[in-house]
Amino acid sequence: MLTQVQFAGQALQLGERDGRCVLLRGETLVMPLAISAPCGFSPDRRGKVRIEPFNRGSRIVLVEHVRPDPRMAGVERPSCIRESQAVREIRGVLEAGTVIASSCCGHGPTDQKLFVAGFDW
Repeated sequence: MLTQVQFAGQALQLGERDGRCVLLRGETLVMPLAISAPCGFSPDRRGKVRIEPFNRGSRIVLVEHVRPDPRMAGVERPSCIRESQAVREIRGVLEAGTVIASSCCGHGPTDQKLFVAGFDW
């Protein structure tokens, strides 16, 4: 699980506070997120943190939490709920988008829509 990134000119990492995922700079809280811990950054095709450039200079990372879907207990193939929350840097400010839930057990490359859909542009 990818938990560290160089983003917005800072070395940031993901952590946990009270069961929730948080964005940290060292031990300093940068931003609480609305998804549960543990969480990780969405990878690119090479397995590194994907940083998505978008809309005239903004940059976005996607934070994900994946858990088994309890409604599918006992089913042959597992089903999972993935909660995704994007964090963007726009004009030097970090902002968290809304949480988007989907059904996926993997941690592979993600469609760009999940990076941008949680924000008003």
